[in-house]
Amino acid sequence: MDKTLEKCLALLRCFAHTINISVQEFLKYLDQELSLSQLRQLLNKIRASTQRCEKLSLACKNNNIDDLKPIIDVLTRWNSTCEMISRALLIKPNEEVNEENDEENDDEDDDENDDENDDENIQIEKSIKKAAKYCKDKLLKYYVKTNNAYSIAVILDPRLKIQYFKDEEWGDDLINEINQNFVNIFNSNYATTSLNSNISSTSKEKSVMSRVFKHRYVENVDEFKTYIALPTVSGETLDPLEWWRINETQYPQLSKMAHNYLAIPATSVPSEQCFSILKNLITNNRNRLIGKTVKISMCLKSWNYLLNNE
Repeated sequence: MDKTLEKCLALLRCFAHTINISVQEFLKYLDQELSLSQLRQLLNKIRASTQRCEKLSLACKNNNIDDLKPIIDVLTRWNSTCEMISRALLIKPNEEVNEENDEENDDEDDDENDDENDDENIQIEKSIKKAAKYCKDKLLKYYVKTNNAYSIAVILDPRLKIQYFKDEEWGDDLINEINQNFVNIFNSNYATTSLNSNISSTSKEKSVMSRVFKHRYVENVDEFKTYIALPTVSGETLDPLEWWRINETQYPQLSKMAHNYLAIPATSVPSEQCFSILKNLITNNRNRLIGKTVKISMCLKSWNYLLNNE
């Protein structure tokens, strides 16, 4: 692979981390409006005391609520805040069970309560909309820095191709730019490799053989046009890499490009998990393993997991 292309691919951002940064901006604003920090402090206070935990457990039992422990969210997992709120709502003692119906309340009081609830709901809706705008702005800040690898991977997915951008109404100018960028990278890093290899392998051959290889190169250049001209492949469970392996003979150069781009992980989670697992492989009593042995062991563990979970 061209060194320039290698450098370009090496700068891909972790998609999950980018999403987390954006959602944290959303939660940061809601924290100010809905006092999530107060809920967090309360849950921490309960978790820090054995007596409070016992009282909470007893209160849940008295109100026929599942005895569940409070959850505290963490910054590295945006969905943990949702889990924290959901768990807090589950274990909150249901005060309405112990309340007696007050038949003396008149209709006017009921109307006032309804009005208060409506005002509260409107305020919450406004807060969520504004928080969503902060989240979107943060996401767009990183989106403009998006690597071309994302659009290239979409085109190389036989289920999507250029049609995806048309269906999502990206606009003709942007679609043409994406298409031209793909063609430029393909011609400069993949199609030309066929020409170079053919020239070196046929320099000492007869002119007839040279013409054969030259014709083969012309076909390679048109691989992209042939691929795009065909309709998209249906099937949500289709494995794009497997599709390219099957059609490798029809698209020899384009399949190489597909293998490079579609193999890029969307997040850095697998590699981070790999480093976490390494502590179980390299221990105080087994600390002289060479790099090759460590690599083979980790690959075998990963492949074994995939085979057992297919």
